[in-house]
Amino acid sequence: MAGLAVSTSRWLTGIALVLGLVGAVVLAPWPVTVVDGDTVDRMWRRHRLVGYDAPEIRRSKCPAEREKAMAAKARLAELIAGAQRVDLVPTRSKGDPYGRALSRLEVDGVDVAVIAIREGWGVAYVGRGPRRDWCAE
Repeated sequence: MAGLAVSTSRWLTGIALVLGLVGAVVLAPWPVTVVDGDTVDRMWRRHRLVGYDAPEIRRSKCPAEREKAMAAKARLAELIAGAQRVDLVPTRSKGDPYGRALSRLEVDGVDVAVIAIREGWGVAYVGRGPRRDWCAE
């Protein structure tokens, strides 16, 4: 019976999200798909994760950056796949210049930005200022 309650709760959360009745994506039944180390998709919406920056896959400036970017993407996917709980919470209504929602991602209650920075596949970033040169390392 508890499984039914959880399933119903997730379903209702998803319906509320579609109808715009809640402001945060929490335990919606739709999967999170990793685009790169700091970008994910959920349903039809792309989310730029806030608090950190990871190397670029599509716009990498050198082979070393691309290699680091692929490793960051794989690690983020691993974190999501191994989590009991994944929370994707939009941080503000206005997105970034590329049309992505700006969101915070938590896995089992821990902000992914903290993990990325601690493990070295991301660096602290607040959306402005110079970006890290991943090729210079």
